[in-house]
Amino acid sequence: MSSPILVTGAAGFIGYHVAARLLAQGHQ
Repeated sequence: MSSPILVTGAAGFIGYHVAARLLAQGHQ
């Protein structure tokens, strides 16, 4: 059960990071 939770958390963190990067590039 720990594995799916860990993967979900990582995916959410990555998704947030990607969104922030896209916004940064868009503003640049």
